[in-house]
Amino acid sequence: EGGISGFPKRSESDCDVFDTGHSSTSISAGVGYVRARELKKENYSVVTVNGKVEDSDVVAQAKVEVMDIERLDGSQAYELMINATPVGMYPNVQHSPVDERALRSVKTLFDCIYNPGTTLLMQQAQQAGCQTIGGMEMLVWQAAAAQEIWFGRSFSDRQVAQVAAKM
Repeated sequence: EGGISGFPKRSESDCDVFDTGHSSTSISAGVGYVRARELKKENYSVVTVNGKVEDSDVVAQAKVEVMDIERLDGSQAYELMINATPVGMYPNVQHSPVDERALRSVKTLFDCIYNPGTTLLMQQAQQAGCQTIGGMEMLVWQAAAAQEIWFGRSFSDRQVAQVAAKM
């Protein structure tokens, strides 16, 4: 409700067949954006950026363009960029997966990395005027989902947010 939560859960959508925690999360999100674009009869590109383009059959069926990271140059506008690579994760925090010029035309950046809480990529995106979302809540939601699957314990949105804030 009200936009991107930044931490998808399988229970939130029958369309999320990939679940969370992998680069396929970006493909799953891209599929959602394509569907929303079609329903609203809007015209914009949906592109997911992964370290390597591999799952071409899934991508072709989903009508999502997957772009090699080297092609990003800031010349196209994007509603959402998802970093599903480990670039910038501790201990290699001095790295960013994209040139900061590529962020000039991005509205929202979701970085799946949870350590550090604010990556170099997120800092660059904030300087470029992007809304940023880090990966900690997604990690905590994964732990909550595992608790539910294995032990039948469930957690409220508020509880998960409190745990993530303490991390």
